[in-house]
Amino acid sequence: MSNLQDMLQEIQKNISIKPEPASYNCEICRDRGYVKAGKDKFGLDKYVPCKCKIEKRYKQIIKNSGLGENLENYTFDKFEAYSKDLKIAKLICEEFPKNKDAKTLLLVGKSGTGKSHLATATAKKILEENKEPLLYYRFREIMQELKGLTLDLENRNNYMGKIKNIKNLYIDDLFKNTDFRNSTEKQYVFEILDYRYSRGLKTIITSEYSFNQLLKIDEATAGRLGQMCNGYLINFDNIENYRSIKLINQVDAVKKRIEEQYGL
Repeated sequence: MSNLQDMLQEIQKNISIKPEPASYNCEICRDRGYVKAGKDKFGLDKYVPCKCKIEKRYKQIIKNSGLGENLENYTFDKFEAYSKDLKIAKLICEEFPKNKDAKTLLLVGKSGTGKSHLATATAKKILEENKEPLLYYRFREIMQELKGLTLDLENRNNYMGKIKNIKNLYIDDLFKNTDFRNSTEKQYVFEILDYRYSRGLKTIITSEYSFNQLLKIDEATAGRLGQMCNGYLINFDNIENYRSIKLINQVDAVKKRIEEQYGL
């Protein structure tokens, strides 16, 4: 019996008890990731994710989104709405994330008018308010990836599944640099959009083509987009190119400086 007691004492001496850390990254949950939130219906302690865990998950979602620094550079606060049409466009984009019934935002028309800026700002707002996964893709990136997986059916299906099922999707420059004689790309686009439409998943799309041009490119895809956006379509064709405005302002500033400097 004494031998057994000696053995137990020896084991106890060798057990190293990990000391409590002097401080925690999160004092609320003490780095456990969860906090107690009362009792459940069975009288057992109920736990919910701590704010620190939610924030950590959100940062990972941001990292995985593919938008990177654009989320800081392209915000609603930094958007210059220099015309009434742009002010309305901005207000529509600001409303979109808040409207649970609005599933697709479509921004179409000529380049240099602020489509990508507003689309990115909208994506940022969705991330901030919902803390849900969002993926950003340029249209050509999707097509090039799928082309490279032509002979790899399993990985192609996995890639398509990722795009189809993500909670929030942002596709930039739809149909840019597309050979419209190639029906395969049109089929891929329709397959993605039709799937997301049937499941009510939130989608943001930009294109340099007008809606009428999209109809000529592929009537089935444009028709599905029209159903998906349910009025959340912004046409930028009648908005003056901000790059031209910026250049004109710069030229005028130089001319004014020269006139003042030389008394002209």
